[in-house]
Amino acid sequence: MGVWRIPRKRRRIFRVRLTIFILLLLGIFIIVFLKPISSTFRSYKKINIEIYNGCSDFCKAVGVEGIVENLIDKIKDNQFNVLQPQDHPIYRVKLKSEIIFPPDKTEEVKGIHILLPSALIREDKKLNNTIRIILGVDSIKSLSSLRSDSRSVVFILDKKNYEDLKPRLSRDFKVLNPVIIRGDESINEFKTINIFSPRDRLTQVKELKRIFGREEIREKIDNNYSHIIVVIPPSYAGAIYRDYSIIVRKSEFKLYLYKGDSLIKTYPVAIGKNPGDKREVGDCRTPEGDFYITSIEDSSSWVHDFGDGKGPIKGAYGPWFLRLYTGADRTKSGKAWEGIGIHGTHNPASIGKMASEGCIRMRNKDIMELRERVKIGTPVKIEP
Repeated sequence: MGVWRIPRKRRRIFRVRLTIFILLLLGIFIIVFLKPISSTFRSYKKINIEIYNGCSDFCKAVGVEGIVENLIDKIKDNQFNVLQPQDHPIYRVKLKSEIIFPPDKTEEVKGIHILLPSALIREDKKLNNTIRIILGVDSIKSLSSLRSDSRSVVFILDKKNYEDLKPRLSRDFKVLNPVIIRGDESINEFKTINIFSPRDRLTQVKELKRIFGREEIREKIDNNYSHIIVVIPPSYAGAIYRDYSIIVRKSEFKLYLYKGDSLIKTYPVAIGKNPGDKREVGDCRTPEGDFYITSIEDSSSWVHDFGDGKGPIKGAYGPWFLRLYTGADRTKSGKAWEGIGIHGTHNPASIGKMASEGCIRMRNKDIMELRERVKIGTPVKIEP
């Protein structure tokens, strides 16, 4: 009986199948065992740390040194490769620190954020194995030892208005021993005066606001800052040392309060019952022209009878009456009028309507606020 042999063709098919099977096993082995090992090796690749000082001018002005060096000492780690730190090419007085990182470094960023708790954090897919840190003024408190004689009020001005405002601010805020520095591009994001202050400096903030007067000021309490910081943006700098003026647009039922060229606030108002410019005494029309305030009178106890059957009403003019000069040299009609003013009301529902006997009528809380800002001589222009 002869030996049974596997046909050559079947042996070839068997070898092919065996080869495929071995390759599949090898692929599974690589996926299951070698990939984690390679990932482990990659995880030990040092992460680059870029550090930019975005508040270098601020630090020089207040006498703070070493915040970059202190940060480097705190983040020294085998997994980090700290590159040569630099001053930021744009920012010199940046308020908020930033930590920018690639999406795959979320865990590594957590430790850095502990050192800079107030920093803004954002991802950037363009960064490759690199975490970028931009130090702002909010990093000074945690990264430096402040001098005991460090000044506590810092004014940041835009470059255009710096030379003009510096001597005035130095004079007016002398009691607060101010530091006044030029701002950078980051100041442009502000639209009005902003005060940033730690909670233990509120007494000085109150004095700041008193000296400024009743300006449109935004105040933020933030214990991450080491100093009181006053930001005066370009859009508002020109208004600080200019007087107030008022424009009333009857067709809009609005009173606009300006300081210099800057619009400070808009108030709703009521105007005369009848449309058009005033023609004669008692026609219940609001006169148009370029007027000014001649007196500021306490009208809280005044009584007036509107002739509507309700009899005399106490408080009809609200708490204040701002009397206007409406002489013939100032009115659009060329006629002189008396008794025209801006005042409050006993009837707030009338605001935004044609309801008065010719005066400009405001809500009581608004006339109280306006009274604190204007003075005798403040211009008042009434337009159609």
